[in-house]
Amino acid sequence: MKYLEFTLYPKPGKAGEVCEYFDKNSLAYSIDDADANRDFLEGNRDIWDYAEEDVTAARPVTLKVYPDDDLAARKIALEIGEFILDSRAEYVDETDWENNWKPFYKPIALGLNLCVVPEWTTIIRLNPGMLFGTGGHATTALCLEAAEKYVTPGCSVLDLGCGSGVLSIAALLLGAQSADGYDIDPHMPDIANANARLNSVTPAFAVGDVRKDGLINGRYDVIFANLVADLLINLAEKLPLWLAPKGKLLCSGIIEGRQEEVQAVLTQQGLTIVEVVERSGWWLVAVGDK
Repeated sequence: MKYLEFTLYPKPGKAGEVCEYFDKNSLAYSIDDADANRDFLEGNRDIWDYAEEDVTAARPVTLKVYPDDDLAARKIALEIGEFILDSRAEYVDETDWENNWKPFYKPIALGLNLCVVPEWTTIIRLNPGMLFGTGGHATTALCLEAAEKYVTPGCSVLDLGCGSGVLSIAALLLGAQSADGYDIDPHMPDIANANARLNSVTPAFAVGDVRKDGLINGRYDVIFANLVADLLINLAEKLPLWLAPKGKLLCSGIIEGRQEEVQAVLTQQGLTIVEVVERSGWWLVAVGDK
């Protein structure tokens, strides 16, 4: 749903008349008046000790009102035109009101063991032990960010080189129906399953070399392959066999200088490059089934 936002710039000293008109006609409005803000602060020093500089920074008085439609906006402009220098009307999404502030509210680490997090944040609790996958390294971070984009409710996920299980856990928390993780480290199941329990999800973890035939049966909507370039190239013929139609394969762990080589091998298998992302000298290549 969109709202009509009508912004008005009153003539000097005429903001009061505009506000009176809005009040008289029961119109909801907002006003940004640096002088009024300054006067209020000066007259109420007993209830504040700090204000952001932009609260009182010099700028034109601005009023915003929210008429029902363009016709109502034109009526306002006509009836108070003598008090107005300029105006602007635009439609804004309802989500602008509800969500635009959220990206600025970040998790806050406090003390040694406390962290305040926004209610809408997907929280992953983790004890990586001796295994790779905390989210701090660029390769894992790229995969986690890609998970937010490509993991959809009800999808199936394959996690190759799952380590601590963080990617499988994240996928399930984001709504995936299932997540199967494989790693060659014999310590993986104990650590990854313990992390899964911390997050109240139940992925399926197994130790094994995925290069061997028969270990993986079936196709997946999303595949995480957070490995290394050589192993990705070695697996290039098998990866499309595990990818469901319209699925996404997310290849990470690719060091600077090897990304084009990996892309070339994947496209030779009939896969389509969806996006390529770099961070701190590491690359993620996302490909899709045609």
